[in-house]
Formats: sequence, structure tokens, C-alpha cells
Amino acid sequence: MRVDNVVDTLSLASTVDDGDRESLKRLMSGLDYDQIYIDAWKSTISRCEKGLERNDLKEALKVMSVPLFRQALEELLQEYRQDTSEADVLLLLLPVLEHYNQFSISFVSLMREKVDVSMMWGLLYLVVKLSLHSEAALDRVSRMVKSIGIKLEYMNETMHGMKNMEQKKNVYVEISKELINLWLNIITAFRDCGVGKSQIALMYAHHHADHFDAIFWIHAQTLASLEQSVMQAVRLVGLNSPNQDAQGRIVFLDWLQRTGKLFRYWTRSYIQHANLP
Repeated sequence: MRVDNVVDTLSLASTVDDGDRESLKRLMSGLDYDQIYIDAWKSTISRCEKGLERNDLKEALKVMSVPLFRQALEELLQEYRQDTSEADVLLLLLPVLEHYNQFSISFVSLMREKVDVSMMWGLLYLVVKLSLHSEAALDRVSRMVKSIGIKLEYMNETMHGMKNMEQKKNVYVEISKELINLWLNIITAFRDCGVGKSQIALMYAHHHADHFDAIFWIHAQTLASLEQSVMQAVRLVGLNSPNQDAQGRIVFLDWLQRTGKLFRYWTRSYIQHANLP
């Protein structure tokens, strides 16, 4: 609960007479605080799921625990192993994970009803992954994640001795909600600033260039741009198309199908990594 809200509540209590104060006490004693906290948490998660792009939500739902987060982080380390700065930053994030984990364990254990905190891990993974597309963003995000981790460590130690359980629950719920909203806002900011499908595709092509015989960038905003990109690819690989417009895609796709290794890897990679609308 915010300090100004507490002050307002205390001021209100001091201005009511004894009869009203007793009525207020009876009303407050009948409230199910656990249910209020749980409903607030579920509402936050629901808004989060609605605020994410479909593919971001799908990816976040794959990373639902600390072990899965570590596994996903190790996969990123493998992908960026040749980029020492990115790899170093990812490695330095590993030690602070325990503070986030302890915080989530404490949060869940306080509630009478089981609380699902898996979205916290999925969103944090998305934040880290998206930040890898910019050195400046990666530096800022990594420092922020570590700073929050240190604060959570201190909070975990401080809250351990707190006797007022309702106050403790309120603190954990509010901080959890703030973390969810923070991660979601960062993801939205990345998307709004253009760290989206195109840049991710470029980064993927850059890191996996050795697996391909050729890489083509196809502009598909309009049918005209699609046809133009395909015809450029046709000319680059030395293919002859009897009809420059109608047959271009057919000739290009036929060439891909006859290019064994390239087509198999391209198809498998496209199906796995395509960001469909």
C-alpha cells in the first residue's frame, strides 16, 4: 500500500465517530484479503496477456519456471557465443536469478490459494532476448535486471522477519504486479522502437549465415514489392523466367525445391522461426 493511501486511511479513521468506526471495523474484518490479492494478480496477468503480441505471448508461455529460464538463457549463450560482449552480459545475469526465484517462492507460499507466477519468467526472458538486438539496450536492461535482483535480495531478508502477514502479502503482490508491468512496458517499447520482426529476422540470418548457401530478403508489404523481390532473387541465381511477372515465384520456388540442402534447411528454419501475422 502506498504511503499516501495509508495517510488518507488514517485521516479518515480519525474523523469518524465511535459508531462509524465500529461499523468500519466489522466491514473490514469480513473482507477476504487473500482473494482480493489473488484477484488483483490475476487481473494483472490477464492485462499482460492481452497486451502482448501473439508470438511474444506464445514464446513467453514456453519459459514458465527458473529451470526453463536457465535453459533458454543457455540457448541464447550458444547462439551468441561468438559475440563476447553479449555472452558476458548473459553470464552475469545467472547469479541474480536466485533472488528472483526466492521472491517468487515467498510470494506463492504466502497465499492460501495457489498463485501462478510463471508469466514473470516468460516476460523476463523476452526482455533479455529483445535487448540483445542493441548493445545499448542490452547494457541498460542487464544493469536494471541486476539492480532489481539486489533489491529483491534485500527485501527477501527484510520481509522474512515481518510478523504482519496481511501487510507482507500486500507488499509481495504489489511488487509482483510492478515487475510484470515493467517487463511488459519494456517489451512494448522495444516493439514500438522497431526492434521487431525485421530486425529479429536480420539477426537470425546473421548468426546462422554459415548454414545457408544463399540468403534472400523478400519484401512482402505489397504484391508489387513481393514480385520485385522475387525477380531480383531469380536474376541473382541466374534463372530464366519466361514471364517476368506471373512465373517469377513459380520458377524461384521450383529452384528452391531442387536445391536439396538449402531447401530442406530453409523450410525447417522458416517453419520454426517464422513470425506469422
